[in-house]
Amino acid sequence: MKLRSVLGVATFLCGFSLSLNAQSPSLSAYKPNPQELLANYARTEALDTVLRNVVSNNDISPVWHTDGNSFWYRKNMPARKWQFVYVDAKTGNSKTAFDHQALAAALTKATGKSQDQGKLNLIEMFFGDNGNAVTLKADGKWFKVNLADYQCQQATDTTYLRYNIRRPLQNKRSRWAGFRSSRKSPDGKQEISIKDGNLVLKSLADQTETALTTDGTSARPYGEATWSPDGKTII
Repeated sequence: MKLRSVLGVATFLCGFSLSLNAQSPSLSAYKPNPQELLANYARTEALDTVLRNVVSNNDISPVWHTDGNSFWYRKNMPARKWQFVYVDAKTGNSKTAFDHQALAAALTKATGKSQDQGKLNLIEMFFGDNGNAVTLKADGKWFKVNLADYQCQQATDTTYLRYNIRRPLQNKRSRWAGFRSSRKSPDGKQEISIKDGNLVLKSLADQTETALTTDGTSARPYGEATWSPDGKTII
């Protein structure tokens, strides 16, 4: 009796397997013809055109000034262009760092080489006179520009900061790399942490905590935060 039962089950499973195999569609190799290939290339090119105008500013690198109260950064714009922004960290106010068209014209005249206002290649640069003058390096030469009239005069290398891999916010890193910065304040007395998606400031002396944000969640948490050089501002 048991043998007949086992044979019956085996026969059923074999038939069920054959039925599934019979119902499974056969897959054929993908062999596009020339017209299909051209259509695929056209779709890819159209997607690239669309993505080119998607602006991403998820990796901003502030360049602080010596006073610790202001900095500038490069903001990405559509069509793979960019502009420079000046920020007063004490007031929280920001503005376009300069008239990009006027500066491009001034640098074109000073260097003898055409400058694209949307793609100004400025890496070494610092502001003075409360953001009303800028000293920058263009085409291997230093210039000081009065932002009131955009008069450009040659200057010596007077930058206050050289590249230092150990200094926060100055590290050269890949756009894909995670943001690395110390969570401790410059004086070592406080520390930033993330709890339940929100930023929390903790005193290392008595371990008391102060919530800096309240609208973060586990699903949509705040990211990393960074101290200003004087320890008075958190970005």
